[in-house]
Amino acid sequence: MLFLPLLLLLPRADALIRLQWSALYDEVDFKGVDQITTDICAAGCKVYATIPITDENKRITSNIIVENPNTKVRTSVADLSRLFMQDSQEKAYLEIGNAPTVIIRNTNANGESAPLALWIVSTNSPYFRTAEVYEPLNLIRPKAVAPVPITILSAYSFTATVMPGDVNGVYARAAGYDVIDRNAADDCYVVMDNDFGESFNGIFLAINGPLLTLAFNNVHRSSAFNTGNAYTLRTQNDKEMMFNFDIVMDTDSAHPVSIYDQKGAQNHPFSGNFRDRTNEGIFKMQTYRATVSFTPGTADGFYGMRVWADDVGGEGTKTTTSGKDTTTSSTGNPSILILLLAIVAAMTF
Repeated sequence: MLFLPLLLLLPRADALIRLQWSALYDEVDFKGVDQITTDICAAGCKVYATIPITDENKRITSNIIVENPNTKVRTSVADLSRLFMQDSQEKAYLEIGNAPTVIIRNTNANGESAPLALWIVSTNSPYFRTAEVYEPLNLIRPKAVAPVPITILSAYSFTATVMPGDVNGVYARAAGYDVIDRNAADDCYVVMDNDFGESFNGIFLAINGPLLTLAFNNVHRSSAFNTGNAYTLRTQNDKEMMFNFDIVMDTDSAHPVSIYDQKGAQNHPFSGNFRDRTNEGIFKMQTYRATVSFTPGTADGFYGMRVWADDVGGEGTKTTTSGKDTTTSSTGNPSILILLLAIVAAMTF
């Protein structure tokens, strides 16, 4: 099992940690003040809280109140810390709709405060609807390797153990799920970035901080999936349109993601990787039919793609694909694009 020594995160006099899509408050933020305001919920948000479980902490945090300006409901940090999903150790939360200003009041005498972690995440955050959040105390997740990021929220030092399993890589940051992507605008501390290949013997992390998020590269191996597939996109009645391709990939130039323009009989290859941050590509071309193909060179090679077509003076149909799920929405004339096949990640086994 891989052991990572204790991470020393130095305390700050100004304890608020404000990132692009989240805000984290602790005991210091509420000490000696009667209220705090935040704009992180302008587009909507989730509010999570955790406290060390003592009678004194419960007494003090029962008087630190989050006010929902839309419903006028007042919820204490102590009550928020007790919210969990039904029949699960996964944390639940207070969800607030669009609110330009949210007030958190400290009604304790003399601005008394106690150990706590109050984490507010904007609805604009990546993984807002899919990430899982837990507390470290008694956390035992039946299947430790998750297809979505796992965030651990804590008001005290903790350890995290991931048992051996079918994992190829682990990427972890000392932050929330809102910044777990490698290209996140807030470049928070990377706790681990390891490719374990075919042998994952588990990891042990000791964390002296309020947040840890883990993302797993769990390659699903099945003979039911094929490699080297090609996907064709075409418009109704071969009408020329502007095709837009938004690509995420991890592959080399010898094994590119290829977009072939059947109108111009021209191939456009794309390659890049996460390591040097060349993993994203955006491409446009005017055509009536295109073919996307990919033959990975290694078990780690993959791509995901969002594709949409624009008519002259309007928008068309957009397909989003991550290799796991596909969502389609129409923001213009739904007849603009009749056949648009989902492009999925191809992997070797």
